[in-house]
Amino acid sequence: MTYTLNKIASDKTNTSAKRGDAIRVRLDAIHVVDGFNVRAADDDLREHIASIAGALASGFPIPPIEVYVDPESGRIELVDGHCRVQGYHEFARAYPEKFDGYVDAMKFDGTPAQRKARIVTSNSQLKLKGPELGRAYLYLRDEEGLTRQQIAQEVGKSLAHVDQMLLLVSAPDIAAAVERKEISTTEAVHLVRDHGENAAEELERRKEVAKEQGKDRVTAKAATPKAKAPSRPRVDLVVSNAVVLVNGLGAEEIAACEGPDDIQISVSSHALADLITAVREMQQASKPLDADRQEEMEL
Repeated sequence: MTYTLNKIASDKTNTSAKRGDAIRVRLDAIHVVDGFNVRAADDDLREHIASIAGALASGFPIPPIEVYVDPESGRIELVDGHCRVQGYHEFARAYPEKFDGYVDAMKFDGTPAQRKARIVTSNSQLKLKGPELGRAYLYLRDEEGLTRQQIAQEVGKSLAHVDQMLLLVSAPDIAAAVERKEISTTEAVHLVRDHGENAAEELERRKEVAKEQGKDRVTAKAATPKAKAPSRPRVDLVVSNAVVLVNGLGAEEIAACEGPDDIQISVSSHALADLITAVREMQQASKPLDADRQEEMEL
C-alpha cells in the first residue's frame, strides 16, 4: 500500500490524521527527524516558542505545519513548523482541556534536499541565524550532494551568501560565538575570511578591545578602530615638501642615495623642517593603523 496524507485522513481505522477545514494531524503522530532542524536552542528560540503557546491559549490562529508522508511506511515527518509543534506541546501541557490533540497540516512533496531547503525558505517569523543557515547549507552540500550554485538556487539566496555561511560554520568556535551573541554574523564572516585558523585567537583579542570600549559584543565598530585616511590636502602637503627636499639635492647626493652604501649627505634643514611639520600634521589628523606604522611615522 502506498500512503499519502489524504489516504491516512480518509482511513476510518487510522487515527493519525482526520479531516477538518484542512487536514488535521494528531500531534503525537508527527515524527521529528533527529538532526533535521538546524536551530540552536537559545533564549530567542525559547521566547518564540512561548509566544506561539501564548497565541494558542488566546485562541489566535496558527499557520499549518508542513509534513511529508513516507510512501512506504506512512510515517508523518515534520518538514516545516518545528517551533509551532513545540508551541503546541507547551500549550497541551498547560491547557489539556483546550487542546483536542490535532494540528492543521499541509503536505509537502519533494526530495530530501528540497525538504531540508524548506527550513531556510519558510522562516519568515523568527529568522535563522548565520550558523543555522550554514548548517543547513552544509547538510545540503555534504549529505545531499548539491553544489553551491544549486543550494543558492534552491533557497533563493545569492551564491555569495551561501559561501559566507559555509565559511562561517567552517570555524565552529566563531560560529558558537555568533550564537552566544558575542559577535555579529557579518563581522564573524570577515574574521574567518581574514584570519583563517587564527580567527579564534583574533576574536579573543577583539573581545578585549570591545570590553575596553564598554561594549559586550564585537562588531565592526567594536573591533580595533580603523585608521581614518588623511585628507587629500594634507597628503599633498607632505608630497610637495618631499619634492622640494629631493629637488634640493645635487646629482652627487642623489647618486649616493641610490647606491648600495649607507653614507651621510647634506640636505637643507629648512626643507627637512617643512617636511617634518607636514608629516606631523598628517599624524595628528589620523591615527596610524598599528604600532609598527606609528613607529615608522614618529620623528
